[in-house]
Amino acid sequence: MTTDPEYQIARDHWMAGRVDAALTVCQRVVDRDPGRADAIQLLAMLCARVGRLDEASAQMVRALTLKPDEAAWVQDLGLLTLQAGRSGDAVTLFRRALVLDPARAISWHRLGSLAGAGAAADGPAVLTALARAVRLRPAMTPAVIDYAQALNQAARFEEAVGIMQNAMARQPQSPALLNLLAATWRDLGRLDAAASVYRDAVHDFPQLVVLHHNLGVVLQEAGQTGPAIAAYRAGAALDAANAAIRFSLGNVLAQSGDLAGAVTALREAVAIDPDFADAHMALYVALQLLHQRPAAIGHLRQAVRIKDLFTEPCRGKQPRRSILVLEAVGDWQANVPHGFLLDPQVSTIHRLFLTEGQSFRDLVSLPPHDVVFNAIAEPDRTAGTLALAARLLEGYPKPVINDPRKVARTGRDAVAQALADPALAGHDQILVPRMLRLRRDQLIGPDAAGFLAAHGVTGTILARPVGTHAGDDLARLDNIAALHDYVAALDADHFFVCPFVDYRDPDGFYRKYRLIFVEGQAYPFHMAVSPRWMVHYYNAPMLENAWMRAEEEAFLADHRTRFGALQPALDAIARTVDLDYFGLDCGVTADGRLLLFEVDVGIIVHLLDSKEHFPYKHRYVPRIFDAVEAMLDRRCRGT
Repeated sequence: MTTDPEYQIARDHWMAGRVDAALTVCQRVVDRDPGRADAIQLLAMLCARVGRLDEASAQMVRALTLKPDEAAWVQDLGLLTLQAGRSGDAVTLFRRALVLDPARAISWHRLGSLAGAGAAADGPAVLTALARAVRLRPAMTPAVIDYAQALNQAARFEEAVGIMQNAMARQPQSPALLNLLAATWRDLGRLDAAASVYRDAVHDFPQLVVLHHNLGVVLQEAGQTGPAIAAYRAGAALDAANAAIRFSLGNVLAQSGDLAGAVTALREAVAIDPDFADAHMALYVALQLLHQRPAAIGHLRQAVRIKDLFTEPCRGKQPRRSILVLEAVGDWQANVPHGFLLDPQVSTIHRLFLTEGQSFRDLVSLPPHDVVFNAIAEPDRTAGTLALAARLLEGYPKPVINDPRKVARTGRDAVAQALADPALAGHDQILVPRMLRLRRDQLIGPDAAGFLAAHGVTGTILARPVGTHAGDDLARLDNIAALHDYVAALDADHFFVCPFVDYRDPDGFYRKYRLIFVEGQAYPFHMAVSPRWMVHYYNAPMLENAWMRAEEEAFLADHRTRFGALQPALDAIARTVDLDYFGLDCGVTADGRLLLFEVDVGIIVHLLDSKEHFPYKHRYVPRIFDAVEAMLDRRCRGT
């Protein structure tokens, strides 16, 4: 083809980035010589650069009509066709380019990317095409990234690492490639290697918030709380409008015990993004720990208004099951604290919050799940939500843990009445104080003393507002005047009242026992010893007294040391409550009977106590978790 000075001028403009000038000159060349294929191809590329895609494609087709065997031009037409959204036609063009020239790395890359897209993704074809692209151009970052991602999806993590490290040795670092390499190390469980890569990435690209954020995530997972906080803070300082990194900062601050700092970060997150449901949920947790219950419930309600389903993906490599957990909107006493109970290493957990009056979606529309765990507890607060859950689960084919209809029968007075039945086998081994549920006016009227006596409640009494736990507003009252003063001081409409039973042991100490029932089998969780009648583990002097811990250790090792003779009583409670999972707080009277304090579905079971001072708990309490896991396995198998 003869030399055309203007064509060379057009190319010079193009190479110098003077696109408009190149376009003007090139158009003159094509107008003067309509059969000059190289000028038409250049015109196509210039049109594409200024966004005239239809014209660019038309000019490329025209150039290929003149020179149909130009593989590079066929590839460029494929790229233009792909930009226009015609992926099927683009695939045909990339394949044609490779027939003409099998060494075209970009065509192999695009074929691999397109083979992996959509519902009809072809894994082997993806890997084959991307491998060819990377072999031809080992430093082509987009192809390396796509190939490494495809290898990761095939669980070929070590190969992915090798491909990326080879590319990084050949060219300047790419933040996207560094990010993927670190993520792959993380998938391999090599948090140290992941953190090292992220640190290098942050050093090379200090203005990229995502790298600071991901470094914080890996450090947090590695238990390096302080460095994680520093990484999150550095990223947050770069972007005043980044809610996600403030959410992560709030979570790690809460993990470190800095609840006030956590609340500040999380409030910044929801100020930036008021619809950040997970941040509202995290505030719900932190504010409860700070005893700011009304504010906590407010954030929970806000979270549930945004979305009622929260999914916690399984953290392990081989999930065993997916659990749908039903919850009520309320404080921690409203639901089973399943965050301590269900193992996130083996289960994906979908938390569905139920609210009265909401229109339920069909459960089929929820994420796939193997079993339903009804976590709704405290029927005195959640009666409406339990009824809602019962309607939702009526006829549902999946196994259900803790039928909500049965949970509804676990109120203090209902359980006391059921266990007081003389016909109940084991009844003679259980002391159930008469439990009355009374209105405020019944307790402050002039006939209150006579009314209580007529119902068998005399002498020293215990009173508490309905729906309370953990000793909140629980009082021991020696006379009717004290009862009047107590009721007048509280803003509650209904109260539980029962006789006080002195359950001191001969050594002068009170002992409260907590057992957890899983499928009818009792497992000891703790025993608290206290000189005070209102015994709670958090205020019992267990830490200060080695003999108390030794006694608790013996109880946890084998609860029959205290309850062996009371097995009929435990069996009677298990049969009467008839739930898959629940807790029992009780004492033992001087005459050897089980003194019922409370049956509670929402009792917390945890391993938060110090390993140094309570090593025996870390040996024995996991039996409860193992029993729950075994129950879930059996239910999922249908056995």
